Amino acid sequence: YDFGTEKLAVINLMGHYGMPYVDNVFRCAETTVKILHNQGIKNIFIDFHAEATSEKRGLLMMLQGKVSAIIGTHTHVGTDDLQINQGTAYLTDIGLTGCRDNVIGIDEKVPLEKFRFGVAGRFEVPEKCKKILQMVIVTIENGEALESYKIKIFDDGRIIGRLGEFIVKNHLGGEKTKENESYDVNHLGEKLEIRCITDKLSFASSKEIGYG
Repeated sequence: YDFGTEKLAVINLMGHYGMPYVDNVFRCAETTVKILHNQGIKNIFIDFHAEATSEKRGLLMMLQGKVSAIIGTHTHVGTDDLQINQGTAYLTDIGLTGCRDNVIGIDEKVPLEKFRFGVAGRFEVPEKCKKILQMVIVTIENGEALESYKIKIFDDGRIIGRLGEFIVKNHLGGEKTKENESYDVNHLGEKLEIRCITDKLSFASSKEIGYG
């Protein structure tokens, strides 16, 4: 991807444990990163779709300092280990975006039948459910992650995690504010008050407050 004078490479990898058969993911990743470096591409983001946390940690140990970010996906359950090691942002699993009040985003009936009686079935996404949007923001410069933070947005109006000026301006339709100035935006069908506190923002709904 081209961003002005900068280039960003995105690599999608699949793990081994519990997954369909693929080429050796570690050798593939190592070779691909070397090719990108030889092409002069420093900004490299890896989406690692894997079941085993050990495989994801192993990839970090192998590529820390060589790529900008390694973010895990697949398990649907977010982990609490966001970190930056040697300029590489890492998170074992970002967690699902979708239904949050069932079994990893799908109707619980079929999974419970399988757990109790060993009877398999077709997974279905509920038509109605409580929803969540999860994301990770990574600031990259010259191939290194300078900062990284996670945001969780619930359909009941709660927003948890640091929300910088970029998120407000580009995703919530807000404008830059002065210190202690407040304003409202419509988001997820509910009025949310936003107060600027120095360089951070706190989002408050009538039900719960999430602080940055």
